[in-house]
Amino acid sequence: MAIKAFLRKTWTKLFLRKMPPGAIHAHIWAWATGTIDPKVAPELERIRKEFDLQEVYVMHGIAFKKDGKTHVVSGPIGIGKSTLLEEKVRHEGAEGIDDGLVLIGRKSDGKPIAISTGLYDRLQVMNRPQQWLRRITGYTNPFSEAMSPKQRIRALKFDHRISQLSGILARLFVKRERSPFKPQAFPIDAITLIGHPDDRMKPRVITPKNEVKKTSQAALADVFPKQVRMKKATSTWLTQNETQDVRRQGKR
Repeated sequence: MAIKAFLRKTWTKLFLRKMPPGAIHAHIWAWATGTIDPKVAPELERIRKEFDLQEVYVMHGIAFKKDGKTHVVSGPIGIGKSTLLEEKVRHEGAEGIDDGLVLIGRKSDGKPIAISTGLYDRLQVMNRPQQWLRRITGYTNPFSEAMSPKQRIRALKFDHRISQLSGILARLFVKRERSPFKPQAFPIDAITLIGHPDDRMKPRVITPKNEVKKTSQAALADVFPKQVRMKKATSTWLTQNETQDVRRQGKR
């Protein structure tokens, strides 16, 4: 266990070195290691004071702003969250806030805000090896309805290996961003939580004492009842039906 913890910390440090000056590291550290390193603890204190925050939540998902409204979508790996974000940014004029991990803060008045961390811009570069590997290996989405449970498990394991290899390539060959980054706060209008039996990417909550704890989508729905909508995912319909659903919600 000690060796695994050491490797996770080393792996995380290699990734964080690619982030731009001023970017937030604490949420990545919390997600990867389940702790807050003393070196990144001052970041949390700074953003808590700057944005008047109580708890801080870390979710696996995407965040974007469109037509003046901020949306967060969280769900299983491979279901199409990044594809949805790309469609919104490239074709519908949305502003990308974060991809991969989303940092959400609960203000003292109970309202949630999404905080841009610098991760979105970096991942546009860091994810290029993964996109390249998926193309040459004939990647199949693990959540295709045509798959049997055994095929889905094999596809998930294969996708995990691709992610690991692309992570190595990105850490070794992608240069660090030198341009400074300034975090911004976006009041959240809607949080779409897409559940799935295979999804083990549970949200984390960072308490005011900087303790990292795993939480659940249901707990988030209790904390942010006005913003959260629960969905059940069975296939890759996120980029089709859910895109339409998010678009309609943005027009309310």
